[in-house]
Amino acid sequence: TTWEYDSTDDDISKVTGASCGVKYRYDSKNAADDWVVSPPIELSEGVEYVVSYWYKASKADKERMKLMVAESPDASALAAGRQIASYDLMAVAVWTNEELTFVPEKSGLLYFGFHACSNANQWGMYLRGFSIKENKVYPAAPSGLTVTPDAGRALSATLAWELPTTDDNGNPLSVGIMSVKITVMGSLLLNFLVMPPHGLMLRFQVRVYTCMM
Repeated sequence: TTWEYDSTDDDISKVTGASCGVKYRYDSKNAADDWVVSPPIELSEGVEYVVSYWYKASKADKERMKLMVAESPDASALAAGRQIASYDLMAVAVWTNEELTFVPEKSGLLYFGFHACSNANQWGMYLRGFSIKENKVYPAAPSGLTVTPDAGRALSATLAWELPTTDDNGNPLSVGIMSVKITVMGSLLLNFLVMPPHGLMLRFQVRVYTCMM
């Protein structure tokens, strides 16, 4: 058998945030030995990245799977490449998110391959939501943005918004936001240089000026 497209999009799979993925079906006589490989991804030497994906097994059968990386998508190159993760006798029947750090040894195009290597007559494995990004923390987007026109119909408005309390992965911010910048049409309008508290509701009045030519 081989990895195949998985279009399941139900309430159970929604936790992954991905509407589709891949699955591996078991063979009653033959051990698993098949690869699903990423497109080429250009990475930089010495930069730390986070490799993220969701996985699970069918029911509670004990499956085997490895994540390898190499400069070629060929199975032989991946098998001899660098191991990122190994799941030996995993029996995880619910979607589980894995996040691993990875630092390339040199710059260039790399391929990530998941190797199904379970014993014969097991059941199956599922993958979805694979991503890789530089390991940096970014605040989530502000929330509760409102724009209130001036009550006296002057050319001004009051902006209000709440600063985020989590990063873009939903994790609590470990350090404060160092600055807040407001731009209009690409021009810097305001820059808070003092660290504001998490979750602070900010208000700022904007005046609009017109010029007759």
